[in-house]
Amino acid sequence: MTAIRALHPLPAGTDPAAAAGYARRLRERPGCLEAECYRAISDPGALYLVALWADQRDHDRHWAKVLADPGDDLVHASVRPDAPEGEPSEFYRHARFHLDRVWVADRFAGEPPRIHWPAAGAVRIIIQSSFADPEAALPALVADERATRREPGCLQYLRAQSVEYPEHFLLLELWRDQAVYDAHWHLRLKTGSGGRKAEPAPRRVGSNGLEFYRHQPFRHLYDRWLPADAGRWSETIVWPD
Repeated sequence: MTAIRALHPLPAGTDPAAAAGYARRLRERPGCLEAECYRAISDPGALYLVALWADQRDHDRHWAKVLADPGDDLVHASVRPDAPEGEPSEFYRHARFHLDRVWVADRFAGEPPRIHWPAAGAVRIIIQSSFADPEAALPALVADERATRREPGCLQYLRAQSVEYPEHFLLLELWRDQAVYDAHWHLRLKTGSGGRKAEPAPRRVGSNGLEFYRHQPFRHLYDRWLPADAGRWSETIVWPD
């Protein structure tokens, strides 16, 4: 089984200190490889948890314990039946990418794939990075966010900063489809836009990297995570990871 990347919007009004403590406790759970909470730079009230689980079974065991005793679990607080409707959570089979003329999954390093599967649906990009001087990096990040949101087909372009480690940053991109992302990337190459590259720094927890996914939002119903689009439910088969 492959590792599972989870992206959870946290409830509105969550205290950043509580979010930091939640991430620290989550990192101690069996099978949790990474967990960090980020606060949107342009909207300090928006908090996101980015987690990585060794495999789906580890996540399922963790979630079963949460359901048995929710306590002050912040993800559960955002999906319980009486919670206000918010952004959906997202789950992905973890995959990092590198640039080799085009973006290629790391598992194909040195051996380019011979089958190029057709693109389908919206494109989700998750990028974690760390900078030596976060305060100096902020103006360029904010300017890049504002400019990119104006591009056609950009559904989300959000810069966020870790609530624990100020030098850690998150970029969440969501593009309507592969065609508009390709147009965005070619525009970046032609214009050299995207802001001055800040000096990188070692990361204190977790890992930096760039991840591409076909967008997969989920809603929590009947103690299970189901695709937000009911047309993608599987009613009779539980597909393995």
